Amino acid sequence: MVGIKMEVAVFGTGYVFQKYQDKISCRICCLVDNAPEKQGKVIDGLRVIPPEGLCRYDYTYIVIMTCCYEAIEQQLLQMGVPGEKILNYTHISALGNEYPQIYCNGTMMCFEKWLDGDRAGKPILLVSHDLSYSGVPVALSNMALVLKKMGYAVLMAGLTGGGFTRELEKNGIDYCEELDLCYGTEWFGRIAAGFEYIVAGTLVLHRFVRRCCFLPVRILWWLHESDRIMYDGIDVAWLTSGIKVYGVGKRVTDIFQARYVGRDIGRLPYCIPKAGSDKTEANGENFVFAMIGTVCRRKAQDVAVDAVRYMPPSHRGKFRLLIIGPPSAMEHAYCEEIEKRTSVIEELEMLGELVQDHIERIYRAIDVLLCPSRDDPMPIAVTQAMMHGIPCIISDNAGQSEYIIQGENGLVFRSENAEELAERMVWAMEHRITLHQIGERSKKIYEEWFSVQAMQENIERILDRWDERCE
Repeated sequence: MVGIKMEVAVFGTGYVFQKYQDKISCRICCLVDNAPEKQGKVIDGLRVIPPEGLCRYDYTYIVIMTCCYEAIEQQLLQMGVPGEKILNYTHISALGNEYPQIYCNGTMMCFEKWLDGDRAGKPILLVSHDLSYSGVPVALSNMALVLKKMGYAVLMAGLTGGGFTRELEKNGIDYCEELDLCYGTEWFGRIAAGFEYIVAGTLVLHRFVRRCCFLPVRILWWLHESDRIMYDGIDVAWLTSGIKVYGVGKRVTDIFQARYVGRDIGRLPYCIPKAGSDKTEANGENFVFAMIGTVCRRKAQDVAVDAVRYMPPSHRGKFRLLIIGPPSAMEHAYCEEIEKRTSVIEELEMLGELVQDHIERIYRAIDVLLCPSRDDPMPIAVTQAMMHGIPCIISDNAGQSEYIIQGENGLVFRSENAEELAERMVWAMEHRITLHQIGERSKKIYEEWFSVQAMQENIERILDRWDERCE
């Protein structure tokens, strides 16, 4: 495509277009959208037209800028658009021959140079949906540290970027952003074939995994989703013997096996490197609860807010509940409602997104971690709390509930039951000595399932026995 003066038509004017429109290096001749309410509107000087209006334009390619681009591609083919003229947003880099680069030891370099470099160990590519301060990027970066310790050359990539790159730089992990703009290209196919293994985190990467499934590279698809709705419409008939599927916990593996009968899936818990010091003392009379995670309906901050309202008057004013995490980019109304409600309850405080070092200090300052999630396959914040010996009160829809013996190494309540959560919180405030013992026993869950040693043993087993069936 280099040296060719191109004009492209763009199909789709929603989220993907708004996110990536400035990445299109050539001239856009028209915008197309199926939504009648968008047709006729003017965006950046271009009027949005219906699909049938495409015939009036001369374009080199039409670029589909929607997440579910397969349906639009079929629509265009049925309209008579030649297949070779249809691209989607995962080809954008090829339009200007400007491919993502790798951040390595403070410098930028191309993929080819990184792969050809003098590196000990087989190259492994770890791919996340983004590089934000959220569960999957953290889990993958911790896996990267284990793999580096095992002697592999590790590169971490995100379909999009995010603030977590600061942690990657701090830990000496090479990384690449915006893989979303190139993984559909022939160039990426050649690059991906240069890796010995690819680890794809999350179900969200199903299109990425499918793109790679016929490449001469072994793929470990590491699923972290336990919401049945997320699996709807995702077919895995294309899975090949070169792809092994693993779930982070029992909630994930059960749902996968129920949805895809006869398909193998193994168990692969993530790991958290031991860090910081354990919680050893109570915070005096002021009891501190904390929630850590993205502010969204799935994490159920609203249930925790309701629980505070159910707390008896004798306990009100004697505790704080910290809500820590960034607001969801997709749930503005929910986030605004949580912020509004917390602003009028004196025990609640929203701290927003914090870097990992600050979160470590938070762990040393809290008495109990709350995780009221409606659906959470294996929340990292809970595992980090267990690592520090901090007792946890979690919903029965949080993955770690499978390891908890009620009142022995944690406390569990029924999901969405704010009154029951309030009862657990009251019990915690009234039984500090027992609570400390619960926190100490919860460390055994971390050590057995989520420690670096446990992860290394799991990886060695998986890679050494790749050709055998997943256990």
